[in-house]
Formats: sequence, C-alpha cells, structure tokens
Amino acid sequence: MAGSDMPPPIVPGYTPRPQVRFEVIGEAWRLVQQQMGVWIAATLLCGLIVIGMIVVIFLIMGASLIPTIMQGDGARGPSLSALSGPIILILILLTVVGAVLSGGMFRMATRQVRGEQIAVGDLFSVSDVFGPLVIVSVIAATADQIGNRLCLLPGLAIHTLWLLAIPIVVDQRLDAIAALRASWMAMKTDFWMGLLFWIVMIILMVISAIPCGLGILVTSPLYFVAVSLIYRDFFLSSSPPPAGAPGVPPTV
Repeated sequence: MAGSDMPPPIVPGYTPRPQVRFEVIGEAWRLVQQQMGVWIAATLLCGLIVIGMIVVIFLIMGASLIPTIMQGDGARGPSLSALSGPIILILILLTVVGAVLSGGMFRMATRQVRGEQIAVGDLFSVSDVFGPLVIVSVIAATADQIGNRLCLLPGLAIHTLWLLAIPIVVDQRLDAIAALRASWMAMKTDFWMGLLFWIVMIILMVISAIPCGLGILVTSPLYFVAVSLIYRDFFLSSSPPPAGAPGVPPTV
C-alpha cells in the first residue's frame, strides 16, 4: 500500500483500546468462513513447504554425515560435534521460513480485517518486511527458549507481551525493535486476559490436531485472524489519542 492507503501511524506507548476481548474468536470465525477456501489452501501450502524443507534438510544432513560414519565411528554413530552444525542450520532455516510464512498469514489476516480481498499469493508478499520479520522471530524464539528454561511462566509471558509484534511489522512496516516495544506496551495493559487468550487458542489448536491434524486447517487461520483483530482493537482505533500521550502535544 502507498500514499493514502498507508495505515495510520502508531503513536508510541499509546493503546486506543487496551482490552483483549474473547469475542474476537467468534468474529474471527465469521471472517474465516467468508474466505474458507483461501485460508485452507494457504494453510496446506504452509504445511507442505515446511514438511518439504525438513525432508530436504535431513536428506542433505544424512548425506553429509555418511563420511563421518564410514570413518570407523559407525558403531557409535556420528559425534555430537558432527551433528551440531547441521542442527544449527536446521534451526536457522526453520526460523527464517517460519518467519516468512507467519508474516504472510498475518498479512492475509490484517488485510481481511481491513475489509480487503485476500489470496493465497499474499503468503509471499512480505519481502518488504523480510528483515524485521526474521529479527522479531529470532529475538522472540531466543527469549522464549530462555524463559522456558527458567520456568514455564516467563515463556508464556513473552508470548503474550509480543503477541502483536508480527502483525505490527507486516501492517505498519515498523522495524523489529519498534514492533516488539509497541506490542509490549499494548499487551502489558491487559496482560492476564492476553495470557488467557493465548492459552485458549493454543488449547484449541492442540485439540483440533487430534483427528489426523485436519482441524489445524481451520484453527490455524482462526488464530491468525483472531490475533489480527486484537491488533486492530489496540492500534487501528479511529478515536484520537489523549492529550499528553507520547508524541502528542499537550493541550493548553
């Protein structure tokens, strides 16, 4: 989007409607139903890309380890040092691909929330924010791992506070640090409801995966649209920011 089509800028530190509403799940379901075919196709494509990438990586990794196994270590298998490089490569590639696909799904969701038409091709429309997407994903994944090692609650807190970071990146085109900060400032105003919302959505996705994983085709789009609706409630309100908010001159 360009010119007058650009979304309204974020006022740093200001959240127009600092409230997480569970009603967005029902609203998200209605939106997903309107474009069910597009959403299912996009979700299937994401799954095929990830599975295909993992298969190729493991084939390459296995081929690269054959010389090590043939050099007298066949009984014990490859050493940990021989495995560390391929494992790091896999994690990096998964993070990058996951960032792109997640960004594409959120761009579809934010566009539909804005009332625009969406298409499967929108999955690959995030080249303009590729860098910030990857940086946000790397920072979030690293912080998540550290938080989960310390205790489960810090990891859940990180997920909650940065819940809106990727929608902010793809819709507002902010840099990674600004998007993480904006999400943090918004979600901390309604942290416990945000945490409960995120847990409920994860439970729905886990339950939907039980029948051969087919339910994910519906609950995955539901998640992206529901989070995008929360993003809308916090950042796309038409009500003006109050006087004295950061970046807003005080009234006299």
